[in-house]
Amino acid sequence: MLARSNARLIAVQAIFQYYFSKQNINTIVKEFYQFRLEENSNYDKDFFYKIVLGVDEKKETIET
Repeated sequence: MLARSNARLIAVQAIFQYYFSKQNINTIVKEFYQFRLEENSNYDKDFFYKIVLGVDEKKETIET
């Protein structure tokens, strides 16, 4: 349960960076995997990935 909660918090940070930096979503996910997720070993990596990519896929709907 804590792993999914942590994944949600980290996903919010990644999505925030995505919207304000205008970087490619895959670049941001890769950066999070390399530099930020290693610090917090108690997270659901697949759940993080699904959240972030889901927001990217639905961004047109979310922004309207």
